[in-house]
Amino acid sequence: MRAKCWVAGIGIPVLLIVLLAIFWSWNWFIPMVDSRASAALGRKVTMSHLHVRLGRVVTVRAGNVQIDNPKGFPATQPFAKIRQLTIRFNIIDYLFHNRTVVPLIDLNHPVINAVATPAQVDNYTFKAAKPSKPGKPKPPPEIGTLTIESGLAHVVDPKLKANLRLVIDTRAATGIVAKHR
Repeated sequence: MRAKCWVAGIGIPVLLIVLLAIFWSWNWFIPMVDSRASAALGRKVTMSHLHVRLGRVVTVRAGNVQIDNPKGFPATQPFAKIRQLTIRFNIIDYLFHNRTVVPLIDLNHPVINAVATPAQVDNYTFKAAKPSKPGKPKPPPEIGTLTIESGLAHVVDPKLKANLRLVIDTRAATGIVAKHR
């Protein structure tokens, strides 16, 4: 009888952990992440896929990320679409030193539509996030490497008489490469 209780006491939690590991999906958190990102940027943010790899440095991959235009701009073309966004976040520095350290941000095939109107209203200025706690402001995040793979940007600013279409691709050995088409 004692052995059955012991096996059940250990076996059931182990079985539950195994089942959780088999059926776990980070995609369950997409609505919460979309909501938090939308609140932080002041406009709608959506994604279709989310994957997190835990460790000392947490890797977050989001697929098909879209950042919509603010009100007053056409909804037909969003401000940004990113096929895959990868961010690495040093959780140890955050937990023990209260520092935000981001060793890597990788944008795979971002498409940006940055537009200003003749009245100098633009879709690329984001509202500042309100601090969560009053008092001493947090230092800015420390960002390591930014890579952009197959990026496209369309920039329009009537004040500068600019209408640019850019292809952006970074390479570790040569830095940022920007081509005008």
